[in-house]
Amino acid sequence: MRSELETFLDRGRELAAAAELPWNFPVTAEGKVDTAHQWNLSKLRGTTVKPVTRLSQVATYGPSLPVLDRLGRADLANDGVVKALPPRWQDLFKSMVLHDQLVKLNKPQNAISNLGHALRILATCAGERDPSELCADDVQLAFNVALLTGESGKRGATLKALISQWFDTYGRSRHIREYFNRAEELIGRRMRRTIDGLLTAPERGQQHWVTCRARSASTSSTRITTTAVSTD
Repeated sequence: MRSELETFLDRGRELAAAAELPWNFPVTAEGKVDTAHQWNLSKLRGTTVKPVTRLSQVATYGPSLPVLDRLGRADLANDGVVKALPPRWQDLFKSMVLHDQLVKLNKPQNAISNLGHALRILATCAGERDPSELCADDVQLAFNVALLTGESGKRGATLKALISQWFDTYGRSRHIREYFNRAEELIGRRMRRTIDGLLTAPERGQQHWVTCRARSASTSSTRITTTAVSTD
């Protein structure tokens, strides 16, 4: 019996075929997609709004790498060098992009700037772990990285929405609900310890601001949608 993840990826391949988009396009070691094989999401959605939005990379999220290094995860930081996501994460990324565009009918930029950035942060923090084996610690690390990557709590809120809408809803991974049931407590307590360990003396005046932003993101009023997606 095929897992829910495999079924979801199969549906993504079907959507790609229906839209006449290449699924197994070549990717460089840095995760860049050759121009000739990039998915033109603007054309896919039938919009003429400029600039044209394309799926041009399936790579780890560059801004997250120095943050991972600061958090003591040099094993994931890859010396600050962006690299292609593992094949299974690439497939998940592509399938989610197509569902976002053809099923949910979101704007093309949403697939890249919101969904895409959040998923790439999550995949970067998961390392070589398969999406089906994602655990609460991976999500917690990704959430902390998202909060420390941007200037506001938006990245953290976007990541939380990604997990709740896609992974938790469709059972893509285990232990996700366990994490978010205790997210507020974890973010409030562990982010404070993280910031304490990272900041040098001159930076400690910013500690309260960063911790408050972390709490704000974890208690975001963003409405989480859990309606199952269907292409029928």
